[in-house]
Amino acid sequence: MGLFLNILIQMAHDSWHFNLFTRPWMNQFYGFIMSLFSGVLFEPARHCHLLHHRFNRTEKDPDAFN
Repeated sequence: MGLFLNILIQMAHDSWHFNLFTRPWMNQFYGFIMSLFSGVLFEPARHCHLLHHRFNRTEKDPDAFN
């Protein structure tokens, strides 16, 4: 069950970045479908995750440690 949930979240992550499919509407549609099975809502998770990447690879990056 953990493996299945991890796969869903990883695929949802790719749909948040619109990398799962070439068409944005397909990423939204299938991201929403995956959110029904994983329990992680598509739009709020996408919004928060993209804010997480807002300062990616800059001095303001919260994940940068060096």
